[in-house]
Amino acid sequence: MTLKGLRSIRQLKLALNAKNSLFMKSKFFKATLIFLLFVLIDQISKYLIRSRGGFYICNINISWGIPVPSYFFWIFTGLFFFFLFFCLKREYLNQNILYLTPLFAGALGNIIDRILSGCVIDFIDLKFWPMFNFADVFIVLGVMILLVRTFRI
Repeated sequence: MTLKGLRSIRQLKLALNAKNSLFMKSKFFKATLIFLLFVLIDQISKYLIRSRGGFYICNINISWGIPVPSYFFWIFTGLFFFFLFFCLKREYLNQNILYLTPLFAGALGNIIDRILSGCVIDFIDLKFWPMFNFADVFIVLGVMILLVRTFRI
């Protein structure tokens, strides 16, 4: 192979890396917009329920009302942010952005509630299931996508 051929391969690699970089930036930008939209949907819906006198419960426990000590929540929050920073590595994020976006948006929505209100506002009542909110829906959506991708269901 000649030196000229190596330059062409190198230029091709550089061009592909640039294209992947632009794709990743575009993909990351879209995921960021979706993330912010999910957090806003969750927080605005909770604000509207509270401000307009809708029925809601202030859940100080975790999922399905399971009681835990308050320090457990703060440990979980620390682990959440640790995992979030780990996931922001470019390679991991690129492969898993589809399920991480709703999962992190839902988790952040509930963390915001705990910090601002000391509890999570649940207002969707299906009568046959414990009450929940949009953040919980986003978390379940992220987990479902993860399961489908993992087990190729």
